[in-house]
Amino acid sequence: MSKKWYKKKFVIYAFVLALLTSIAVNFINYKVDYDNQTGTGKTGLITHYLYTFYASSKPNIQDSPYHGSKEASITIIALLDIDSETSKNFIKNIFPRLNEDYIDKGKVRYYHKNYLTLEDVEEKNENFVYSMALLCIHKLDREKYYDFYFDLFDTEIKDIPKLLRKYKIPRNKYEDCIKEQENIDQLSGDVLEVENLGTVGINQRFYIGIMGKYNSVLTGIPDYETFRETIRPYELQLGN
Repeated sequence: MSKKWYKKKFVIYAFVLALLTSIAVNFINYKVDYDNQTGTGKTGLITHYLYTFYASSKPNIQDSPYHGSKEASITIIALLDIDSETSKNFIKNIFPRLNEDYIDKGKVRYYHKNYLTLEDVEEKNENFVYSMALLCIHKLDREKYYDFYFDLFDTEIKDIPKLLRKYKIPRNKYEDCIKEQENIDQLSGDVLEVENLGTVGINQRFYIGIMGKYNSVLTGIPDYETFRETIRPYELQLGN
């Protein structure tokens, strides 16, 4: 099938998903406002289920690589735009403390998820290139994924070949990978997830929970104390 057909199909899926999400959220907001005005204090069964569905949306981490111990039950799922200076600041100044206090001690697993939009895919911009680089490293040498990932925040696009040499990733296999239409289509899943999570225009968001579920959501880049205070109830729940 042609690239044009894939693109048209993806745009249709993204539009329908965004429309359904918008309808659900607007309906919830309307119903809550109406109940507050009428003094009923109840949102109704349908509203309850719609709200539960929307609020329980969570990033898919099935088969995703993670940084930390497989024994750790608490998860931090970071939705980050690698090309963002704000995201780079998190990796440089806040993540090391999380790594020292929680990840290295076997308490927390860290997952990265791409912040990727349809515009990024269409333009093949720097955010798309970084995302594609991580996808291909995952396919070519999964064990080196997070070493490559952390270095990528401090690497310009033109210097990616240096990282390939550093981690002994065959450049010819890497270049073949980034050209494959199947892999480009796979990144479309990240775009749909960003749409589904309602994070379009929000370059950073963190989901903190247990095994990727029951998440507390932090938007933007919180300070370290906010992370600590958000993690603590999960530690208590697990008896830590």
